[in-house]
Amino acid sequence: MRYIIFFILLNKFLLADDILAKNQELQNLKIACKNNDAKACYELGLKYFDGKMYLEKSCELAYAKACNKLADIYILDINKSRFYNKLSCEYGNDFDCVASFDDEVIDYERLARYCKDGKKYTCDYLRKQSIKHKNLKYFVKTNEKYEKLYNLCLDDNSKACFTLALNIDDLKIFADDLYKKACLLEENFCIFKKVEK
Repeated sequence: MRYIIFFILLNKFLLADDILAKNQELQNLKIACKNNDAKACYELGLKYFDGKMYLEKSCELAYAKACNKLADIYILDINKSRFYNKLSCEYGNDFDCVASFDDEVIDYERLARYCKDGKKYTCDYLRKQSIKHKNLKYFVKTNEKYEKLYNLCLDDNSKACFTLALNIDDLKIFADDLYKKACLLEENFCIFKKVEK
């Protein structure tokens, strides 16, 4: 019987010690969060059932994971979810960039900006949307070489038009028009590619 009582007391002591440690950890996190430690606010947000205020503060402090978590929390409110995905993207989470866009109303400028910032998923998405909507102007922004050639082509450089067309020959929706422009600018390209003026 003594052993049972001893183990019950020991268990209560260890449990109380564990509770004190957790309380101390929470207090430390609260102090750090109050001092604008974004990660501490994020950790607090995860520890509480309704920790949105901590997650919001963490997101305001530019912590991408917190913004991502808020996007998940607001998944049923598509506008709020996209808003937090956009913040998460801008704070460095490439994967959330694509989720921040509306497929119906494509913000090509923002897509292109994210792509230029090196966000791979966004570049892939921009490429697919540009092909789907036949938008060469933004398609070329997915590749620095293509963009340089495209700008030269806009300045009526036939060789640039032709070279870009060769580079994207598998994309007939763009390549054919580029070949035609190169041909109109210089007869030699009509013969080389058998393009009709």
